[in-house]
Amino acid sequence: MTTLHTSATDGGRLRVAGWLRGVVSWMAPLDSVYRPFFIAAIIAGLTAGAAWGVWLLVEIGRTGSFTGVSIHTVNAHGHAQIFGWIGLFVMGFAYHVLPRLWRSAPVAPVAAGSSFLLMIGGLTLCVIGTALATRWGAAPTVAAAGGGLMFGATLVFFFSLLGVFRRSEALRTPWVAFVFVGLAFFALSTLYNAWHVWMTTAAPNREALLYAVSTHQGALRNLQLHGFALFMILGMSMRLIPPLFGARLTPDRPAWIALWLLLAAVVVETGAFLAFQWTGSRVMAGGMWMAWLLLPIGVGLVALPWRLWAPLPLGGRASKFVRAAYIWLAVALAMLIALPLYQFVSGQAFSHAYYGGVRHAYTVGFMSMMIMGMAAKVVPTFRRVDERALTNLWGPFLLVTIGCALRVTLQIATDWRDSAFWIVPVSGGMELTGLTWWGAHLATLMLRDPDRRRGGDIALPIADQTDAAAAPGSGRENAGNRP
Repeated sequence: MTTLHTSATDGGRLRVAGWLRGVVSWMAPLDSVYRPFFIAAIIAGLTAGAAWGVWLLVEIGRTGSFTGVSIHTVNAHGHAQIFGWIGLFVMGFAYHVLPRLWRSAPVAPVAAGSSFLLMIGGLTLCVIGTALATRWGAAPTVAAAGGGLMFGATLVFFFSLLGVFRRSEALRTPWVAFVFVGLAFFALSTLYNAWHVWMTTAAPNREALLYAVSTHQGALRNLQLHGFALFMILGMSMRLIPPLFGARLTPDRPAWIALWLLLAAVVVETGAFLAFQWTGSRVMAGGMWMAWLLLPIGVGLVALPWRLWAPLPLGGRASKFVRAAYIWLAVALAMLIALPLYQFVSGQAFSHAYYGGVRHAYTVGFMSMMIMGMAAKVVPTFRRVDERALTNLWGPFLLVTIGCALRVTLQIATDWRDSAFWIVPVSGGMELTGLTWWGAHLATLMLRDPDRRRGGDIALPIADQTDAAAAPGSGRENAGNRP
């Protein structure tokens, strides 16, 4: 028996080592480290993300209630969206771009490959365990183990990039600070998520489950969305939107102020939410609302110099996605601040429909649009393909934009008309179609061999492109880097 157990263990280790070698060999070329992450993100986003989301909407429409589907199923879908779609894309993008921007040696392929396998393996276990929480005795253990593996992936990710930065001569500029705050929130929220997964999937009864969800799930989402995602997107936007799209630079002083305002907002809203759930104090509810007011102020200090309400000077097919993303961010934050007013008008203590609409405007309108836009911009550069020869992606853009608008408005309409429940799935179908169209286009670019005979700017690393785009004599030609 011991021999058999040892052989099985050795066989498992050999398989994992083989997977790691395969991933590392794919990442080994300097221009390929992002590809496994991007492709896995597209697969996760289209399957357990968008497609599963459409099925959930159909079930909600059939039952006429947003609580008509299991919370475990909803949470499993959420894991795929946050860690699969958003997390994997951010990891691949950061691994590929940040060393170039900092003019440092790239992340070791073994480190990148290890974090990829940890995240993929952990996400798979977490989604399966969470979805089967009430039907499989081992599900809580499997889900929590998956959460632990994902936390391990974020630690490898964080310390790998920290090592790259420390080996570089890059300055501690605001955009770098935003990125590292985002990375810290990614690791912290993933640890919190692993604990929350265990508390929900292993809940002994309905009362314990409802307590875990009502008390901790909102706080967890704050850390994931306003902490990890918002800081990462704003940080990378500060560094890339001005040179790639010809927008104005965000001055350092307002950017530093925005960093502290947004950090205070996330800490206060998370703490006040937990305190409100524990005490029911209206003072804590007011503190949470005050924290929400800081969010648009901080975002405005960073983004207003870019003048995204007007066409961007360099334009291109990606600019419409970026501009729409920040419009959706403004809509989501305005809706969040208006939540108490909506509750008063509707006579509800809490509206699942309205709050879900806020979250959808933020996750699909803002975050997914940014992913679609930045990928449409950088993947052709990575693959040495002239962007001007490619499709303008108006089809995916319109489908996702209209689908998101329908989802937000129809979801809120369910508070007033039951008939809206039957129409909501149409919005999900439009988003799924648009994302599939976009994903097929990007996957085709990533999977084909690049034409290495091309010369000129199209073949330059992104760090050289962005630095070259800064105005001579502005003092910011090498923003974020020492001379």
